[in-house]
Amino acid sequence: MRSPLFFERAISVDMASLEPEDPVVYAALEPRPEYPFGDRETVVRAALRSASGQPLAGAIVIASVLTDDCARARLAADAEEGGQVVRLAGLTGPVSIGDTYRIKDKTAVSEQTYAVSGLHGDPRTFELSPPLPVGYKRGAALLPVASSRSDERGEAALALRGCRTKQVAVRLDITYAGRSAFKELNILEGVSNYAGRIQL
Repeated sequence: MRSPLFFERAISVDMASLEPEDPVVYAALEPRPEYPFGDRETVVRAALRSASGQPLAGAIVIASVLTDDCARARLAADAEEGGQVVRLAGLTGPVSIGDTYRIKDKTAVSEQTYAVSGLHGDPRTFELSPPLPVGYKRGAALLPVASSRSDERGEAALALRGCRTKQVAVRLDITYAGRSAFKELNILEGVSNYAGRIQL
């Protein structure tokens, strides 16, 4: 797909694996910094630079919400190690295929991010990908995650859904050419927030 508002993306489709009665392929799009985000959207912007101050194009940026009160939902039952199907409770908004989350239990937030890869008829039952490397107890929170890339100017912009508190704790993880950095910050809900320059 090509658009001035989204980063270019190509996907491969195995036609034989599609359901004959519903041959639909879902693909999450990554908005460019120029995308016209809504006035009330919670957006994080950052400028990525090399040690010499040059813009870094194509860096991967992941923004993870850390605030419990912004959980999109919680597990309605224990989720077993190796499983993919989860039943959710306390949904605070729609959950769609392509949405990504980290799972937070009483002790920590998962390093792994999980994408919603399928629906199971029941509006509260979903399939996650990849399979869970560890089990999670009932009540663990699904915290929103957004990912994107930096453009040719080294600029990146990510919109976070489901922020329901005035202040939101967020972690930015950036990777580029084998290097990585992270930054934790408190942002304001419903406005555009600038994380500043991040050097790798």
